[in-house]
Amino acid sequence: MYDMPTQLKPSMYISSKDLPELKKWKVGESYDLIVNVKQTSLTQNTDGTMEGRFEIQNIISAEKDPMDMETLNEIDDNDEYMKKASKIKAKHFVQ
Repeated sequence: MYDMPTQLKPSMYISSKDLPELKKWKVGESYDLIVNVKQTSLTQNTDGTMEGRFEIQNIISAEKDPMDMETLNEIDDNDEYMKKASKIKAKHFVQ
């Protein structure tokens, strides 16, 4: 799994209307989420880095089906990962 750099990590606001499990969670703890996003912009900075803006389309706790996250974390091949992730998305997110 990719670890984000410690400086300026992205953050997001999530309501308990969108993620009911939030009510039971504790500040300072870590939780796994499965998030479906739509990219809304892409900007190149003066230092050559890129920044993307995303709109959350759907979000669920991986606790709904922890096997999904375990399965994804074991896959090294990107094509296989994307196929499995698509199946998980179809199972959890209503289109």
